[in-house]
Amino acid sequence: WAATWRAEGASETYAVSRSLDGGASWTTPALMVGAGSSMTLAFSPTFATDGVVFAAGSADPGPYRSNDGGMTWLPTGWYDPAQSYKDGLVAGRVFDIAPVPTHFLDGTVFAATTIGVARSPSSGADWFQMNAGLPELTVFGLDTAPNNSGILLAGVSYFENLRVLTSSPGEYDGGLFRSSDGGQTWRAVAGGLDQPTAVTFATPDVAFATTGTIGSGGFASGGIYRSLDGGENWEQVFSG
Repeated sequence: WAATWRAEGASETYAVSRSLDGGASWTTPALMVGAGSSMTLAFSPTFATDGVVFAAGSADPGPYRSNDGGMTWLPTGWYDPAQSYKDGLVAGRVFDIAPVPTHFLDGTVFAATTIGVARSPSSGADWFQMNAGLPELTVFGLDTAPNNSGILLAGVSYFENLRVLTSSPGEYDGGLFRSSDGGQTWRAVAGGLDQPTAVTFATPDVAFATTGTIGSGGFASGGIYRSLDGGENWEQVFSG
């Protein structure tokens, strides 16, 4: 799978493509997303049997879901003012998606958005905000522990990442937060991580997080952090 960007003259194309031969060839994009997007892909933990995959572009008002391994896609849970009772995702932008390990049983999936963490109990059809304890509301990175659907990590900040070479302010605040009750409440974790951009569990105990301000050539500053106790404490393992 690949999230791709291509410029043709004044137009930009953002798409999701799929390879069935280890990357030697790629299908014609089955999903096109809004221009100017940062993109994310997330697979059901049981993708091999259920074929569920989520995609989101930060320029769109919500994520997409495929139930057939990426052959076809539909918007899922987008907010519709005419049907506000359906609890659509009122988020502006989605930066990350995290299906829980038990997604195949209960359909639970989380989203990192410009207004915090959102939870869906219906595989993306409905969404509810889960921000108790998050002092900053833009969430860039989000993941769930592979052995426990109740443990989540979220990298949050006040502002969105902006290009370093512009005159606009960049990312100057933020922190890493942990939930042990399925997103009901959040608290800051030790380690002093500023400007978090991504977070992921490698094992139930080992997690990694990246920090920094994004520039045209990569990160202008930041590093990689590691936790060996499920996200409670962090140490820097790379400085860039």
